[in-house]
Amino acid sequence: MMGGAGPMIGGAGQMMGGAGQLNRVSQMMNGSRNVSSMGGLMSGDMQPGLNMPMTGYIGGEYDFMMEDPYLAAPPQEVDGKEILHFSGFVLVPPPPHAAPRSTREKPPGCKTLFIGGLPETVTEEMIGELMQTCGNFETIRLGKKHFAHIRFIDYDSVDKAIFYSGWRMKIGEKDDKPNTGRIHCDYATARDDQYEWECMQRTIEREQRHHRRMIEDMNRPPSPPQVARYSESEASGITEKLKSSQGFAEAAGILMEWLDKGQVNSRNANRFYTMIHCVQSSVRRLTAEKEEFEQELENYKAQYKIKVTGLVSQMEQIQNVFSKARQQKVWDHFSKPQRKNLELWTSQCQVRSVGLHDWCVILTGVSY
Repeated sequence: MMGGAGPMIGGAGQMMGGAGQLNRVSQMMNGSRNVSSMGGLMSGDMQPGLNMPMTGYIGGEYDFMMEDPYLAAPPQEVDGKEILHFSGFVLVPPPPHAAPRSTREKPPGCKTLFIGGLPETVTEEMIGELMQTCGNFETIRLGKKHFAHIRFIDYDSVDKAIFYSGWRMKIGEKDDKPNTGRIHCDYATARDDQYEWECMQRTIEREQRHHRRMIEDMNRPPSPPQVARYSESEASGITEKLKSSQGFAEAAGILMEWLDKGQVNSRNANRFYTMIHCVQSSVRRLTAEKEEFEQELENYKAQYKIKVTGLVSQMEQIQNVFSKARQQKVWDHFSKPQRKNLELWTSQCQVRSVGLHDWCVILTGVSY
């Protein structure tokens, strides 16, 4: 399994290209031509502040005296597209007017890439170094007939790897057939991808069903309370509730359900008769309560009339005060602003007195 970290290339023990190579490939995929074609990490990049490349990774330390012909090679271009240099191989872009390689329709949930046309001497480490520029991957399965399958972690990594389809891979400086090959990248149908995709779809469907069920439960009207089945103990409790005003409504509903379901028989007929008799007794109770409410209402009306009479009497006294203040023998002693205020208060009192009188007539039916 090839992890997120770059694998080691056998032989010289050099680290494969990392962040630098990934940035260059990403820029090329986006159409940028201002890309460096040097190596990946410090093994091929220029040391900041120095004019000499850091090449050669031997025994855990960099050898500044030894130069790698691939890492120290100057940038090269083929018809406007840049050649990509890796640790042990290079990728030559296809001609600019070459027809794009056709690909099959992408299967749902595809995370596996098929890459064919590989050189005979290619290794898993080289393929991993190339695919690392597209994203992290899980496994590489290299076949015996110059092809491989790479399973990525992210779905979009497969789309990025399709970019390399049609490029020529050259291992070392050799141009013979075992060390060169025009690679072809395409979507692969893998059972692991299908199984993972189906599991994810089932999870989404379960969540959607759960969400719809929650909405239906929230919008469903509440079910009516379940009526207890008839029994002697239940009937005794219903009889007691029918005698009181607090539990009468609930007890009467249960009694109607029992009668509607035909649960009366020769054994419990006397019990049902007793309950119905309690219902009839409630008529007298309701009549007595009605008379009490009417008497309370009459008392309230009398108290209300007394209070309203007091309000009207006070309003009449206020009007008399303003009337006395407007007598000539009193009016002449007030200043002009004071007379203006007295006239305003008198008019306001008359308007409110009429409103209070009409309100009392409507509520009590008595004209004051």
